[in-house]
Amino acid sequence: MDLTVRVRPSDQGTVVQVGGDLDIETNSSFQEILRYVLRSYSPRLLLDLANVPFMDCAGLGSLVLTRRRAEMRKGRCDSPLPPRQFAGLSRQPG
Repeated sequence: MDLTVRVRPSDQGTVVQVGGDLDIETNSSFQEILRYVLRSYSPRLLLDLANVPFMDCAGLGSLVLTRRRAEMRKGRCDSPLPPRQFAGLSRQPG
C-alpha cells in the first residue's frame, strides 16, 4: 500500500495525517518527510495515524526517532488517540 502524508498547521502544532502502511518498505521515505516537517514547519507534531492499517517495528521505530528529534528541538511528537495498530502490543506476553 502506498504511503500518503498530508501536513497542515494547527493551533497546537503541525498536524501530520498519515495513510497507508508504515513498514520497512515505507520507513525511509516516512523518516525523510518527518525530518523535513520538523525543520520546515514546527517541532510540535501531532500525528494522525487513523488511516494506517499496518505498522511493523520499522514504523514504530520511526515514531520513536521522530519523538526524540522533536524533543531535541524543544518540541514534541504526539498521537492524539492511540492507533489500533498498538492495541495488541500491550497484550503480548512479555
